[in-house]
Amino acid sequence: DFPVYLQSDSRWGGLWFGPSGIYGGVGATLAEGGCGPISFAMLATALTGREILPSAVADVAGLAGTYAGSAGCYWAITKILAEYYGLQYVKISASTVQEAISAVNRYLEDGWMIHTSGQGIEPFTKHGHYIGIREITASGKWRIADSKENGIENTLSKEWDPPALVAAGMNIDNIHAIKLTNISNRNRRD
Repeated sequence: DFPVYLQSDSRWGGLWFGPSGIYGGVGATLAEGGCGPISFAMLATALTGREILPSAVADVAGLAGTYAGSAGCYWAITKILAEYYGLQYVKISASTVQEAISAVNRYLEDGWMIHTSGQGIEPFTKHGHYIGIREITASGKWRIADSKENGIENTLSKEWDPPALVAAGMNIDNIHAIKLTNISNRNRRD
C-alpha cells in the first residue's frame, strides 16, 4: 500500500523544480532532478494518509529556495517541507556509519521515516540521488522510497541491508527523520 511516485510520471515529469515554481521554466524538470521533492512526497503521503503529489511538493520546495542548480537541492529541503506539511522533524547526527545505522534503526522503530541522499551505486546515482527509508523489517533490513525509473521494484520488492545501503553511497551527514505530529495534520489541504 506504500505510494510510489516516479520522476518520469507524465503527470509531473515535465514540470519544473526551481526558484520560480513548477510552471516557472527555471531549474530542472522533475524528471531530470526532482528526486528530493518526489521522495519526500512519498513519505508525506504515507505518513499523513492523504495524497500529497510531487507537483505540490516541488512547487513548495522550489519557491522556498531549495533548488541548488546542478547539485539538485539543498539539504534544508526536508526541514522546510516537514514544517510546511506539519510533520515532526529531526536532523540525525552521526559521525560513523555504525552510529548512522543505529540512529536510523531507532527512528524507524519509533514510527519515523527517513529522508536522505547519496552518491554512488544503486539505489543512489553517480550524480547524487535522494531516497526515503520508510521502514525496518523484522529481519533488520530497510525498505526505501525511490523515485527513479526502477523505483517501483526498489521500493516495493527489495529489502536493503543497512550497511550495504550506506556503503552504496548514503551521505551520513544528510539524514533527516520525519513523523506525523498529530491527527489534525491529516485534515490540512493544499
